[in-house]
Amino acid sequence: MIKREIPKNIEAEEAVLGSILINQETIYGVSELLDIEDFYRKSHRTIFKVMLDLNTTKKAIDIITLTDYLTHISKLEEVGDIAFITSLANKVPSTANLKHYINIVKEKSMLRNIVHIAEYMENMGYDSESIDTPETVLDKAEQLLSKLTKKLVTTKVNNIKEQTLN
Repeated sequence: MIKREIPKNIEAEEAVLGSILINQETIYGVSELLDIEDFYRKSHRTIFKVMLDLNTTKKAIDIITLTDYLTHISKLEEVGDIAFITSLANKVPSTANLKHYINIVKEKSMLRNIVHIAEYMENMGYDSESIDTPETVLDKAEQLLSKLTKKLVTTKVNNIKEQTLN
């Protein structure tokens, strides 16, 4: 069996985070379209969560406030260091392509979720000791796929709304 790499785009994730650092107002649009779990890297999820926390408490979102908060909660070393945070802002010259970065991150997240659902079904199918019946496994898979489909529809509706407003 060929082991394939899980869908992700680290550069797009970094571009989203960097865009927020260079223009904190973008947090509003990003937070409507992306969830913390949409980021593949744990460090990116942590940084995005801190950005959301800073925004919720009406604090500035920039390199200084972000690194200060990460230091305060003892997470700066976990996500990298101040040089890494600074590099996020330096990787993105402007927020002009932010929508594209968001779409890439969202698409990769959806694909990862599909892979996880397929792995769940595969594992349950091979688990002959499972107390689950085939119907139970299929019901659970349907629930997971339905939840993912709703998320996809919501994303498409948000994209349509965004396009009609521009």
